[in-house]
Amino acid sequence: MYSAVPCNYILSDGSEIQGHMIEHSESDGKALLWVNRFLHQLAMRSRNTAKQYAYRLCLFFNYLEGMGKTYDEATDEDIISFLNSFLYDPSSVTPIQLKRSPRAIEAYYTPIRGLYIYLYESKRPVMVSVEIAQKRRGDSYYLAGIAKPVIEKPDLVIQRVYQYGAASRHYIKQYTEDEKNALLDALLTKRDKAIFAISLDCFRIDEILSSRLGDYDRQKGLLRPFRSKRKEDGSELRCAPLSEKSIRLLEDYLLTERMEVEMQLLAAGLLITDSIFINLRPGKAYGHPLKYHNFWEILKRAAVKAGMDPKEVRTHNGRSTKINEVYLDWSEHPDRYTEQDIRDLTGWASMQSAEPYVRRNAPERQVLLAKKLKRADEERMKKYRETHGEENDDGSNT
Repeated sequence: MYSAVPCNYILSDGSEIQGHMIEHSESDGKALLWVNRFLHQLAMRSRNTAKQYAYRLCLFFNYLEGMGKTYDEATDEDIISFLNSFLYDPSSVTPIQLKRSPRAIEAYYTPIRGLYIYLYESKRPVMVSVEIAQKRRGDSYYLAGIAKPVIEKPDLVIQRVYQYGAASRHYIKQYTEDEKNALLDALLTKRDKAIFAISLDCFRIDEILSSRLGDYDRQKGLLRPFRSKRKEDGSELRCAPLSEKSIRLLEDYLLTERMEVEMQLLAAGLLITDSIFINLRPGKAYGHPLKYHNFWEILKRAAVKAGMDPKEVRTHNGRSTKINEVYLDWSEHPDRYTEQDIRDLTGWASMQSAEPYVRRNAPERQVLLAKKLKRADEERMKKYRETHGEENDDGSNT
């Protein structure tokens, strides 16, 4: 039986980073040495990605073990068989009806694909047919002149899933002003209102929930989260501004609900966490840091009260809303922001990260584009008239 377990990696400078590794109940670590090297490299970039990859690779390894194989004995057909176990609904009358969305299936395949490409590039013997694809025009690898490793047969399965797979779930990409207000009113505690407001300032939910009291600068209106997508050890993290509404709601929470919990814990002789957002309900977790799944449930209940579909609401909606609002404003006022301003606000390493957020089909963006095109047409016609003269009805020039 394979399992994913947390671990710490010691770096050359003596510092540690957290990660995940895979263990087997009946074998030593040497058999999984190259798998855990792969996870180690991932953890250097993102602890969360390494964790997700470790758990999904365990699913695949346990599936192989059921067939009497190890990962280095797996073939293309084994990967395809594993993917098919997620694809098809056994209760369906028609065997071709797919039960998972393309993105869900790809989430299981991406760690497998990444592992075997890593093994291939590390010159490790595997039976999966990793090859170098011919560079084609239109491929970013072609333009960069880079050879692209592929696992042809399993890759084709994912391509077919995108053609014939179940429809992806619909999520709200951007809150309207009415939806913002409705959700804010539906949240019951000052703590939850503050968290939601800060998410609308372009913070990720993990950044908000990991924030500590010492990371909040009330005078400057800045918040420096302890964890972030790119940095997870509390060092070199971005510092981003809070809106006036967020500051007001946060101050209100700190001076009332959180202070009450502090007084209760002090009276009981218990330690107080330095996390800003804590559990308010008496019980085992009273005063402990608020967890992601707790706030997610709170937000879904608020969505129901606000008359919204809770399945369409995610904790990331606040951040994507702010990004789209800023991009729309930037389209109308290009001198208002620089790319560095956008990166400072979002915490992105590069502007390529904007692609999943920007709503290409947003009506507001199309209206702005129409205005720009109209202005360009008017300027072009004006320049033409100035150069050639305006033609009158009798054919003469003015």
